[in-house]
Amino acid sequence: MTIKRSFGFTLLVLGVTLCLAADTPSNESERSEQELLLGTWTTFINGRTFNIPVSETKFGSKLLYTVRPEKKPKEIDMVHRAPKDHPRISIKGIYSLEKDILKVCWVYGGPRPSNFERDVKNGQYLMTLKRIRKKP
Repeated sequence: MTIKRSFGFTLLVLGVTLCLAADTPSNESERSEQELLLGTWTTFINGRTFNIPVSETKFGSKLLYTVRPEKKPKEIDMVHRAPKDHPRISIKGIYSLEKDILKVCWVYGGPRPSNFERDVKNGQYLMTLKRIRKKP
């Protein structure tokens, strides 16, 4: 996999993660946790900085997300929604939110990760983001 493809894949995953968290929460703890995710986050990939907005419905511009904060570790599921000709990709992950640091670990097409470790050979990715702006 080239660096360009790897980078695109990483952004896809990140976007999926954040979009899934945007579904309407079914209980108060999910709602509170989801509200904590809102804002703008930044990360560094291959020496470049990326700012990622998280709203009630999207993580970045192409991912839908749902969270289950009651699970240990906390779970996040993501679905890539665009472009139209792109296949829908479901991604299972876990996340950790401590103050303004968000860690997301995910895997494509396999079982949900159980730890926050990067293992690219087995399709497990880890991304750490820092909040730069809370929800306006």
